[in-house]
Amino acid sequence: TTSLTDADRAGLAQMSLDQLGIMCDTDKSSTGHGYTSVYERHTLEHRDTATTIIEFGVAAGGSTLMWSKWFYNAYIHGFDVNLHRPLGERITHYQLDCTSEIITNLTQQIQPDIIIDDAAHTMLSHQQTFDLTFPYLNEGGLYIFEDLQTCYDPLFGGSPTHAGEPLVDHSAAEHQSPR
Repeated sequence: TTSLTDADRAGLAQMSLDQLGIMCDTDKSSTGHGYTSVYERHTLEHRDTATTIIEFGVAAGGSTLMWSKWFYNAYIHGFDVNLHRPLGERITHYQLDCTSEIITNLTQQIQPDIIIDDAAHTMLSHQQTFDLTFPYLNEGGLYIFEDLQTCYDPLFGGSPTHAGEPLVDHSAAEHQSPR
């Protein structure tokens, strides 16, 4: 594995996360869901310091490639029920359900600075993955849930009247220390 040159790093530093998302063909970019502007706002202060990122639900791998270019000092660990070949350096993909107990051991070993849950899009899955991984998120790290709107959708096990309540209540009760 080769590391980025100073020129490569400088070039990437000039690009927005949306530009990287478009270049890496991820649905997070403005050509898809349009989440990159939100991600950029919340991850910018971690861009130079994050060393390990976990993403659950990597689909074809475009987002893990985008993260490797955005967090140019980080190793990216992608988990999905379908195994895909990593598209770049510093990326490892695992074929594993994000609610598997094995996730706890891997997360403890990886010691992530950022965890992104873009997997099953159900409230139950969010709760289970959070419980298995949050205790091993590094101090000062970020835990990001993507597609929370599905928690309102009965097709994803959600409810228009109680979306988010179990996760918020559960999270508040179980995890009092701020990360």
